[in-house]
Amino acid sequence: MKLKKRFITVLLLMVFFMETIAFADIPAFTVVIGDKGYSLEQLHKGIGSAEIKKGQPIYIKSTQGKWIDTKSGKEVDKNIIPQVTYFDEYGNKVVYEKHDGDIIKEVSEKMYFELFITKNKSGLGQVISLNMTPEGYSEYFNVNYFQLVDKENKNITEILELGKVNYIYPDIEAKKVSINLYDFSKEKIVGIKEVTIKEDEKIFISENKIAENEVITVSSSEELVAALGSHRTIRLKKGKYDLLNYDKKGSCVRYGQVFDGLEIIFSNIVDMTLEGEEGVELYVDPRYANVMNFNSCSRINFKNLTIGHTRGKGYCTGGVLKFDYCEKINIENCVLYGCGTEGLTITGTNDIFVKDSIIEECSYGIMTIDNSSNISFENSIFRNNKEFHGAIINTCNNVKFNECIFENNEAKFDEFISGYGAAEGAVTIENCTFTKNDSKAFIDENYKKCVVLKNNKFEKNSFEIEGTVTTRKK
Repeated sequence: MKLKKRFITVLLLMVFFMETIAFADIPAFTVVIGDKGYSLEQLHKGIGSAEIKKGQPIYIKSTQGKWIDTKSGKEVDKNIIPQVTYFDEYGNKVVYEKHDGDIIKEVSEKMYFELFITKNKSGLGQVISLNMTPEGYSEYFNVNYFQLVDKENKNITEILELGKVNYIYPDIEAKKVSINLYDFSKEKIVGIKEVTIKEDEKIFISENKIAENEVITVSSSEELVAALGSHRTIRLKKGKYDLLNYDKKGSCVRYGQVFDGLEIIFSNIVDMTLEGEEGVELYVDPRYANVMNFNSCSRINFKNLTIGHTRGKGYCTGGVLKFDYCEKINIENCVLYGCGTEGLTITGTNDIFVKDSIIEECSYGIMTIDNSSNISFENSIFRNNKEFHGAIINTCNNVKFNECIFENNEAKFDEFISGYGAAEGAVTIENCTFTKNDSKAFIDENYKKCVVLKNNKFEKNSFEIEGTVTTRKK
């Protein structure tokens, strides 16, 4: 519960941060001196005083978006404003195109961490702290500890607590250090490359200093489960991988009890890619288990994978992929198969993109999406799924199906597309084909305003299309 609360808090911080700095042009009350931009607070603290002494023209942007010459007090044309480099209070470098233009991302630089080291007032040892900026929170919310190491990854300090004042002895003698970042169980997440040490000075650490994701190649179930974690790409050799064949001990993986065994649950993983060679299959045996559960995870990518329960006759009460309170999920060229109850179960999750993939032979329906937004399916196939529902979409926004095929699915007790609580036009189905599907109706009567249909084909279904609402053929 604490982890979920922390994840939600981080999301709120991200929203606040984006709302306060993510402008297309230069923010109001920015003072431009030469080709540099400053906030009024920065100028009050003496930052930029050297530029002021040069006697250059000084311009300030008003809340109405107008530029004022501070010497004359008169408005000037924005075309007089040059390309501006602005450093905010977190050290982020933002470069704006001339004439009060957009951010030039290629030369801008985000700062993720702030390191500060000073002498202990007693003269014995040093005081050290490492803090995350709001940009850092958006990328590394699961970091709790850090450790300074040398270029050979030998320890310079003990593992220290992030966001706290830490006292160390003896003094750090190295002029440059690397930094390992750890989660709450002190499992390493990622490293920061060489940082130059300067006492009594804030050292901002940019995204460019973060080590590239580790690439791990695996060929067995044990190697796969052991490799799971944040900021890494895991490449799977051809073969079948039993996700419950190896008990991983760590912060990001735990196991939940189900009626006939266990299910694997991934929590707080950030930036992980699972990419398979041709012929890679991930599976579990317990029929009551979801094959893979993700809780409070971000930037998870699946490529070239087949995922499901052990094949063969039988009946499942667990689904295939389940996402709770996640974001930025990509599923590409994958097959999600039954007897799992449904291919996708999505709750409180944003930004899912499914492309060139298949959901087939599930025993309850195709998918259920609750309280989520920005969910897209492109060039994907949904076939031979039975028997209670098709796609259930509740209280969602911006759900899109484009160039998808729905074939030979059965929803005996529900409409093919059903749900509640969505806004008008929240679901778009475009350029899709529906063939040999059987359901109570195509769209729930109370849901018709939520669904927009464009250029779709319907052939040999049990329902007829009457605008956006259909009824079963007699």
